[in-house]
Amino acid sequence: MNIELKKKLSGVLQVDSKTWMWKINVDLQKLESYSKTSDPRFLGSDLASLSEIYTVSEINTVFSDHAGVAAIFDDVASFPHDQILRKRASSIVAYPLMFKGNFSVKYLEERSAGKFKYARAKLDVYDKDQDREIGIIYAMFNEKEEFIGFTTPQSSFLLSI
Repeated sequence: MNIELKKKLSGVLQVDSKTWMWKINVDLQKLESYSKTSDPRFLGSDLASLSEIYTVSEINTVFSDHAGVAAIFDDVASFPHDQILRKRASSIVAYPLMFKGNFSVKYLEERSAGKFKYARAKLDVYDKDQDREIGIIYAMFNEKEEFIGFTTPQSSFLLSI
């Protein structure tokens, strides 16, 4: 280990709204129908219902090597389905979450200061500056294609707006 590289560093978390990974359509009628008979929080274990409610409509070819549809549905299964129904999200778009700096992330913990929330990262330091993808963030949109919030699987990355 190079001891000279042990120093405090800072970086920038960046989401570029134009660089999407994949788009998912939500059938709100089927989600609403499901929620009348079952609790939508338990939808993650029902693959048949998930595949009826959520449809992968597009995959950006730049990110096609990231995951197939099965891996995308791992994320879909952990969505907060009750929140998606409550906010009436008709589509969900995945974006790569980039960390700009010369380090990689070991783990993240969420912190808040007043109304602002941020993540503190434990880092591994590298010699060269590089951009690192550290996760995926999912944005919800309504029928008018207006942004209505983030819905990120709880186990993958801590971020709330």
